[in-house]
Amino acid sequence: FGRSVTMALVVGLLYRRPYVGTVDQKAVRDKTGAAFFVLVNQGYSAMSSIRLFVDERRVFDRETRRGLYGAGPYFAAKSLAELPAQMAAAAVFAVLSYALVGLRREASAFAAHLGVLVLATLVAESLVLWVSAAAPDARTALVLAPVALSVSLLFCGFLVGVDDDAAESSSSSGVFATFQTGSFFAHAFAALAKIEFRGRTDFRCSTTDRRDLADRLVALVTDTDNDGSASFFSRG
Repeated sequence: FGRSVTMALVVGLLYRRPYVGTVDQKAVRDKTGAAFFVLVNQGYSAMSSIRLFVDERRVFDRETRRGLYGAGPYFAAKSLAELPAQMAAAAVFAVLSYALVGLRREASAFAAHLGVLVLATLVAESLVLWVSAAAPDARTALVLAPVALSVSLLFCGFLVGVDDDAAESSSSSGVFATFQTGSFFAHAFAALAKIEFRGRTDFRCSTTDRRDLADRLVALVTDTDNDGSASFFSRG
């Protein structure tokens, strides 16, 4: 629980607006970044179970050879035994980070937010256990598990976006789209974004926000022209 409290305070310090209820475009950016951060925290928290699982696997192998139980009962019992602690840690983290960042102040929104975090944590835990079961030892599992999580994280939609039209016309984009479809981070991130932003009309775009967007578009067009490629506005 100490780790959950510490990371929740870090999220609050990084993404808390000067006052709760800010509705400008910076608030949108911060809330989106906070959603990404909390998923990263919950996903990679599953790494802590690798060494314990690898140590337990020796006992599991010995007892399954004796016919005491199979993989299904072991996995079910392990998941049920660890579920209360995982849910409690996720709840502590969600309550603190949700309040500090100043996310949507509705009981239903918070309940949905908490549910998504718990499910994402359980999926990450299952992925780490699957990798650990395939690895010959704890050292290999500690190398492979972050790779599996990072691949899923890369295609969550926050770091790399896959355009549907491009996916249909390019085989490589189609492969990327497949990775994104299979990324549990992508589904969890989309769910958190919908919980926070769906149906809200109170966010505003100030004159400064519009000017910043125009400056970025001008910079994009200038950089594209300098590279000798087609202008952004000339694409038809």
